[in-house]
Amino acid sequence: MKNPILIFGKTTLVMASIVILTLIACGKNDVKPTVDCNTLTGVTFTSNSGQIAAILESNCGITDCHAAGGDGAEHWEWEADYDAVEPHFDHMLEAVEDGTMPEAGSTPLSETDKNLLLCWKEAGFPQ
Repeated sequence: MKNPILIFGKTTLVMASIVILTLIACGKNDVKPTVDCNTLTGVTFTSNSGQIAAILESNCGITDCHAAGGDGAEHWEWEADYDAVEPHFDHMLEAVEDGTMPEAGSTPLSETDKNLLLCWKEAGFPQ
């Protein structure tokens, strides 16, 4: 008859190994890049007519996307108005971070623009 302690020990070791490997594998995909917002220069978060509005206007508020009559306008329609767009900021940044926006075939955002948006979020989306 097999020793139950040895069987328990081997089973525990196998299970622990599976758990550790699963955590390592999952953790690699969940790591988001971090941006040092102190190193970005020329960042203007204090005005809706500044860089953030320009990024959104030129990448989101274009004819076929979130502009009036665009495919994405039913989800939210771009207006150069902070209060109208503010409820969508978190969702917009999630879509940019996970790569679903801008849509395939559109010009992707530059790393600088992505970093500006991430720092704007870190600053609490100031107007």
